[in-house]
Amino acid sequence: MVRQYPSYTNYSPTDLSDLRQSVLASKDPLVAVDTETTGFHWQNGDRAFGVALAWDNNCVFLRNSEYGADKIGLLLTDIFSAKNLTYCLHNSEFDFHMMKETYQVDPPQAILDTLRVSHLYDSSMSHALKDWGAAVYGKAASFHEGVIDEYRKAYKIRDYSHIPPEIMDSYAANDAVLTKSL
Repeated sequence: MVRQYPSYTNYSPTDLSDLRQSVLASKDPLVAVDTETTGFHWQNGDRAFGVALAWDNNCVFLRNSEYGADKIGLLLTDIFSAKNLTYCLHNSEFDFHMMKETYQVDPPQAILDTLRVSHLYDSSMSHALKDWGAAVYGKAASFHEGVIDEYRKAYKIRDYSHIPPEIMDSYAANDAVLTKSL
């Protein structure tokens, strides 16, 4: 049975302290985090070019080029120090390697990894975030994936950081929403 995909508001912070305050005041103890990266090999210099967050019914994608990696790192350090929140990620090992390399951030104490949960949920299914999301929520969960794929193919782009913000930012925020929803 396909469930209705949750509705989230794209949060527009006036500054990062405004965002910090909103996340730390979250009524829901789950905060989703997802990085968008230049590639998959942190050992060879690939880095995060932004990080997405989803909390309560809000989501945001923060680009290093807009806010600065140092400032995003300070925000993440503050948020991750909250004892009342649990941070959900899909493939947390990858994201935390990227956050460590890009933002000099250590992982929080309370982590829920939806990739690991998916293995427990059904070991025979695909454990990719979009595949699991599509199985639970239908096409709505993977809509942004199709838009990104079409753009990447049309312009022969491999590095997601080269996809324009008006396309990429919604995709990135949706990854955090999907992770939190699952």
